[in-house]
Amino acid sequence: MRLILTIILICSVSYLFGQKKVGKNKKAKKEPFHYLSHCKTNAEIEKLNIKLEIVYYLHMGEFNNQEQMDTSSNPELKPQEIIRVPIWQKERIGEYWGISNLIAPNAPDKAVGQIVFKFSKLNRDTFLVESFGVPNAMKGTFWAYEKGYAEFKPSDLIKLDCAHFLVGDKMEYRLFLPEGQKPCNGRDISTTVHAFELGGLIEPWGAISTTTYYAADGKILRSNKNNPVYLKRGDVKNPKYKTLFNNKM
Repeated sequence: MRLILTIILICSVSYLFGQKKVGKNKKAKKEPFHYLSHCKTNAEIEKLNIKLEIVYYLHMGEFNNQEQMDTSSNPELKPQEIIRVPIWQKERIGEYWGISNLIAPNAPDKAVGQIVFKFSKLNRDTFLVESFGVPNAMKGTFWAYEKGYAEFKPSDLIKLDCAHFLVGDKMEYRLFLPEGQKPCNGRDISTTVHAFELGGLIEPWGAISTTTYYAADGKILRSNKNNPVYLKRGDVKNPKYKTLFNNKM
């Protein structure tokens, strides 16, 4: 009888240890970092309870107007690609910073313009988007690397005295320049743009841009108000340029 009990005990212990070992082997591996790793999918955004975070993450990711280009006959429409990623999430906890990169199509390492945004809450349904110029030391592809901006801080940015409002609810928000405010200084964003006025709509599908750009003499270089640009948001789990950067900065 004692022999039988001993055998049962040994088998039970072996089974338990075997189960733990199998469970340990099933532990999910951490995915390698890519430049959209800190963005969120639409499904993840829908689960957020804080509106400021919803607004923030709706703006992050890859956006392009290729679908519009394929169906439009407007000769003035040009291909656009924008990559926006969160920055300073560990360095500035409780704050919401991101960098927007207007890139040449299929050339993410050649930014046409770069600008840093800070998102904050004004009231229940209104949010502030402050824009900052990017100094030469921060320009380039730092955004593509996990710790690309770790050595920089907000005080390094160029103050543009530029702010826009975002107003909306749930998963749809309208972006516009507050009444009485002049267009924002754009000289530190692009060599050709003297000032700009952001506008449009942001939602899970992507963004509808009605942005206007001005020359130094105040004349409009380009306006999307009457011909909006439809920028579809891509899959943040599958970045278009995932294999281009080695992420070893």
